[in-house]
Amino acid sequence: MNVAEYLQHIGIEDKVLPPTLETLNRLQVAHLSKVPFENLDMFGGERRKMDLINVYNKIVKEKRGGICCEVNGLYYWLLRQLGFAVKVIEGRPYKVDEDDFFGPMSHILMLVNLDGKTYTTDVAYGKHSCLRPLLLEEKLVQEQENGIYRFRRIDPTDQNVLYLEEKWLDSLDAEGGVVSGKIVPVSETNPHYCASVHRTEGWNILYKLYIDKFYELEDFKSAFDFFQDQPDNFFRANNFASLRSEETVLNLHGNCLTQIDFKRCPDGLTQRRTKTQLDSDAINDVIRKRFGVEPPKTFVPKADGK
Repeated sequence: MNVAEYLQHIGIEDKVLPPTLETLNRLQVAHLSKVPFENLDMFGGERRKMDLINVYNKIVKEKRGGICCEVNGLYYWLLRQLGFAVKVIEGRPYKVDEDDFFGPMSHILMLVNLDGKTYTTDVAYGKHSCLRPLLLEEKLVQEQENGIYRFRRIDPTDQNVLYLEEKWLDSLDAEGGVVSGKIVPVSETNPHYCASVHRTEGWNILYKLYIDKFYELEDFKSAFDFFQDQPDNFFRANNFASLRSEETVLNLHGNCLTQIDFKRCPDGLTQRRTKTQLDSDAINDVIRKRFGVEPPKTFVPKADGK
């Protein structure tokens, strides 16, 4: 495992990178644009082991991505090698369809201490990944190039559990006009957008995070094995891949390729979504050309994405 090779893989050539907020910003942006959040091995690829050497070889040598345990796990190693004061915590992703959360150890992310302040960093949450680190401060609205975020405390008596929320953005039509609509999207096929015991109007929860308990990477091994082996879990439902840049989110889900382009309008940040339904034969080409990775040789797409 080689730090310089890893940095080169994500497009950073600097020989010296001080452990500063500027560096952390650069690393997160670069990582999200080069290393996809993807589960292609679960659809015909080999079964993977959650140890750093294997993950390093997959991501850096094979030019692949992975799920959160892999990508954030290796990123944690990189941050430590660069001298950051970083700790691993757990998150529990929000399930819109059930208005509930995944169970313990279902997401891994990091806290970084810089100059007496704490930031979250996460390069493996797919199309909803934050482009840059977030200052861990309750109620502070933090606007980035392609997202607006805040932390909200769940229980005033519990200082250690927070929601990370993302603000709903207005959408643009094909001509660039703002599509007016309700603050919280309503879907006939997804009534939980309308009724929730967790969400507040205008915001969607990404995950809840626990900031009082720290972990080692090995603590997530059983969750990683479960995601690979249990057929009835989110990671086995559809093949997916996501990349995020400062202007665009690219997301493959099943056979549906979605590109989200962001634009700042007079009234604030907006988004335009373009969806393309792919033939099964075209999915491999899209993975190679748009996501920059080579699918497993025995990859069989599960082409029923939405």
